[in-house]
Amino acid sequence: EPKPEEPANSLLITIVRARNLPAMDSGGLFGGKGSSDPFVKIEVQEEQTSSTVKKRDLNPIWVESFELPCAEKDATAVIHVLDYDAR
Repeated sequence: EPKPEEPANSLLITIVRARNLPAMDSGGLFGGKGSSDPFVKIEVQEEQTSSTVKKRDLNPIWVESFELPCAEKDATAVIHVLDYDAR
C-alpha cells in the first residue's frame, strides 16, 4: 500500500551483465592484457544510484536491482557503464 510521503510511481531496473567491455586500464608493469573495473550508474530525473564495482572484469555479472522514484510518466532513465578508475 502506497504511503502519502512516497512518490506514486517508481521504476525498477535490474542490471544483469555486460559483455566484451573495452579494456580501460593498461596491462601494468609486465605488459599483460588490459582490464576494466566496471560499474553501472543509473539516473532517473534527479535520482541516481550505482551498482557495485566489478574489479578487473571485461564480462561482468551484476544481477542487481534498483528501485527509483519516478513522478513523471514520460521520465527518461539514463544508464552508463563506466570504469571505476576513470571517474
